[in-house]
Amino acid sequence: MVYRQLRQLMPDDWSARRVCFMHAAPADMRMARRLFSNRVEFGASFNGIVCAAADLSMPLATYAALEQYAQQYVEGLGASVAKSSSERVRQLVLMLLPSGNCPLEQIAGYLSVDARTVRRRLLNEGTSYQLLLDQVRKALVQRYLRGAPRKYAEIALLLGFNGPTSFSRWFREQFGCSASA
Repeated sequence: MVYRQLRQLMPDDWSARRVCFMHAAPADMRMARRLFSNRVEFGASFNGIVCAAADLSMPLATYAALEQYAQQYVEGLGASVAKSSSERVRQLVLMLLPSGNCPLEQIAGYLSVDARTVRRRLLNEGTSYQLLLDQVRKALVQRYLRGAPRKYAEIALLLGFNGPTSFSRWFREQFGCSASA
């Protein structure tokens, strides 16, 4: 549905570079090929639509509605009273990590509190932002390394690192060996 809505909002000649699904490919690929042509990927490390960076700056007629929808989605993540602070922070880290922009201050902004409040709430729950960030990265890196072959530079970016060097250093600290081992 999201892909179809994007197609309606974008110029007629627009198409995604890839449409990725974490689940396995269906036995019958006809529907997927009809909807996404050969741009569909199953068994990916994330669910999402990959597009050119230039596509993100295209003006949309319904930009205000999309911005409002995105804001409501993010606020919904932060406003869930049934979830602990650590679970809300974990969800936001998981959502923001591939963008490479998920510092504690930004997460606190999505939760409509300041970073000190988030630190205090996490401490009261017996955890910290860095511990949650490392837990999410550990879970994701294991999935990425077991899945389809990826370059370390790509994995580093998906985990929010600036490059393969910082990823390698982190990996060695967390697992006691190199990623290639």
